[in-house]
Amino acid sequence: MTSDDLLKKAFAFEGKYPPAEHYDFRRDADFLAFLHTRFAFVEDFLKLCGLDYSVKSKLASIGLPEGQPVIRLNPERLTFLRKEAEAGKWPIALLYETLGCLLWHEVLHVELRHFTQAHSGAESARWNVAQDMVIDNLIHSRYPGWRNWEEYVNRINVLIDKAEKSAYLQKISVGVAAAGEVHISELWARDIVVYFNLLQLDTSDQDKERVDDHEQEGSVDPLVKAGGSGKDKSKPPEDLFDKLESWARKRNEKAAGNAFTKHRTEDWRGPPV
Repeated sequence: MTSDDLLKKAFAFEGKYPPAEHYDFRRDADFLAFLHTRFAFVEDFLKLCGLDYSVKSKLASIGLPEGQPVIRLNPERLTFLRKEAEAGKWPIALLYETLGCLLWHEVLHVELRHFTQAHSGAESARWNVAQDMVIDNLIHSRYPGWRNWEEYVNRINVLIDKAEKSAYLQKISVGVAAAGEVHISELWARDIVVYFNLLQLDTSDQDKERVDDHEQEGSVDPLVKAGGSGKDKSKPPEDLFDKLESWARKRNEKAAGNAFTKHRTEDWRGPPV
């Protein structure tokens, strides 16, 4: 069983638990120790963001109310994963890895400036899927049990041949890239959106299968969020990134290739999307 399998089971769960039984990872000392050891950069981010449990989230989401990141988690589905692990349906270690990767997924939406993209309709679906493809493959590179969109990437590659667009669209690889292919780690979300547009792909079905629900994030229009003037509240304060970078440097994680610098994020303070 993999993290991807656990995500599918969580999305299939429709039950409810008494509020007193809800799992809150902040009260789980073992998970916090795991997070400190395996996801220190996520632990740092959690010190600077809010956390909210809401059934309005399918499983997880991240928003920027008043410019401050807030991670939202579905308490019912998270509690289901915890209780089933306690019952022996899957290892606690797998639950912890899945939850750590899920939190990392949300953090990366902020780290990679995905909140700056305001779109609607089909264009919104394309950006949502492209952003998640980039993030999920980054996570998969360290935790192979996480989803990597391989089936969908294969479909894209088949369409490149059918549409006779191989002259200007390289095939994408999520494994070892063959000659003439580009590894997905070399692509930004905006690059993948170009593929979608040139191949005229309808990504609405894939948009429904993502790990998180971006609609929870609300408007990212600077004029709407900032009231037409003053500070742009559609973006987290720059000192958030300064603190994260400072803490990462102190742990020497940059030299080890941490989440902030790996896979073409040497310029992670810039505007990659």
